[in-house]
Amino acid sequence: GPTGATGATGAAGPTGATGATGAAGPTGATGATGAAGPTGATGATGAAGPTGATGAAGPTGATGAAGPTGATGAAGPTGAAGADGATGAAGPTGATGATGAAGPTGATGATGAAGPTGATGATGATGAAGPTGATGATGAAGPTGAAGADGATGAAGPTGAAGATGATGPTGSTGPTGPNGLVSGVATYGSSNNTTAIYANNAALINLTTTGLVGIGTASPGAMFDVHYASQSFGSTGATMQLTSTDTQAADLGGSIAFAGQDGAIAARTFAVIAGRKENSTGSNYAGYLAFATRANGSVPVEAMRITSAGLVGIGTTPSAEKLEVNGNVKATSFISTSDERLKENIQTSPGLDVITRLTGVSWQWRNNQVHDAGVIAQQTEKVLPWAVITDAKTGYKAVKYNALFAPLIESTKELYGMCKANGDAIESLKQENLSLSRDLASVKVENQRLSSEMEQIKAQQQELLRRLEALEKRSQP
Repeated sequence: GPTGATGATGAAGPTGATGATGAAGPTGATGATGAAGPTGATGATGAAGPTGATGAAGPTGATGAAGPTGATGAAGPTGAAGADGATGAAGPTGATGATGAAGPTGATGATGAAGPTGATGATGATGAAGPTGATGATGAAGPTGAAGADGATGAAGPTGAAGATGATGPTGSTGPTGPNGLVSGVATYGSSNNTTAIYANNAALINLTTTGLVGIGTASPGAMFDVHYASQSFGSTGATMQLTSTDTQAADLGGSIAFAGQDGAIAARTFAVIAGRKENSTGSNYAGYLAFATRANGSVPVEAMRITSAGLVGIGTTPSAEKLEVNGNVKATSFISTSDERLKENIQTSPGLDVITRLTGVSWQWRNNQVHDAGVIAQQTEKVLPWAVITDAKTGYKAVKYNALFAPLIESTKELYGMCKANGDAIESLKQENLSLSRDLASVKVENQRLSSEMEQIKAQQQELLRRLEALEKRSQP
């Protein structure tokens, strides 16, 4: 605000008679202090970007006008100088400059490389073995085959009249052995009487050697049980050998072969079984399966693999839909999938991040063995990629074709690479822009220093001018 006017100099007292000096006039009252100027409104706070340049300082309030100089008193003594007027209030502070607009957000930095995979957790303890199933009842003995018919006895010749007993003649040499006259029955033959045969229709069907080898269709068996028979096609009802169960018609019953051997004091311990069995209990429905059973210590033989009438193979499980179903881990050096372009149509580029960001990776424990595993949930995946999920028509359980996830993962990687590259280019551009701004700032600093130096010189010149002005004022006073 302006400086208050200087109080008027009191009037000079009347000149007294020559003699005592008149009393000094009263000092003029001090001028009132000017009112303070209003404070400028504070500018609104800008957004959280970089701080804008500081607004220029408001102009300095004008210096209040000097109060008028009191009239010089008459030749009496000079009245005491009036007190200096109070300094005017400071001029209003200039309004704060508006905060500059927020600078653009820097590009997102490239994603860091994936951290190393954590160590695999310890394998859970093997569950206790299930109780041994009860031993199945022994099948009834098959019926004994009918005995072959005895050969007819030749008719007795007529008895001749008894002649006189002649002298005993010399014994003739033994004649050659005539052919075996058996049509059916059991006979022993060979130069050393080493083979026993069972005949039918004048043909040896079963041969038993003295070494215990049994041959069917061969007189020279090469193994403990050697069968020779013409090959039979799968479409015929015949076979080289047939094992028939005599059980009443029911599912899961049929002929089987057991493989056994010495086990301690037990001469014939069963180790494994192969069985051909009926799949159903319906008459005239002769669909059958082939089962392979193995035996664990302390247990009975348990089915380990099955081939169904539809040609489906199950290991550790009964297959229901796929050509091969395995309950457990499958270990291999390589898995190959057919992927020839000539076998495909409607080929399209797979979506990438749009699919992957809607899938959820999870970990879990299987209910049947508490083994830890990880992947995706079929029901969740089906909502995003329905063709990557298969539902078993018999059981209703769902399965995921994990190789169907490879395509969106590949495309996601490519999309992420493009984003990282674009961000890298933007960062490089910002670096160059920042370098240019740094150079400009350095130039501004140099210019500021030059202006500061000039300002100091101007201040010195002003002080010198004021000093000279004061000197001239003193000289001009009477």
